[in-house]
Amino acid sequence: MWAVPLHYWWWVLALILIAGEVLAPGFFMLWIGIAAAVMGVVTWVVPGLGALAQAGVLEVPPSAPCAP
Repeated sequence: MWAVPLHYWWWVLALILIAGEVLAPGFFMLWIGIAAAVMGVVTWVVPGLGALAQAGVLEVPPSAPCAP
């Protein structure tokens, strides 16, 4: 099986979500797509990041527009 780095999967997920936002506008998938792209950069910089830390980092950008 091919060894694909984890950050590539996050970037592919980001592209899929942002493309889904283009097809069905509503800003929901856009923020999660941006979060997945940020997560791709984070896992590229810190490749040994655990799953719980990835979930925590993935949560921050979508919740940013909800902050007062």
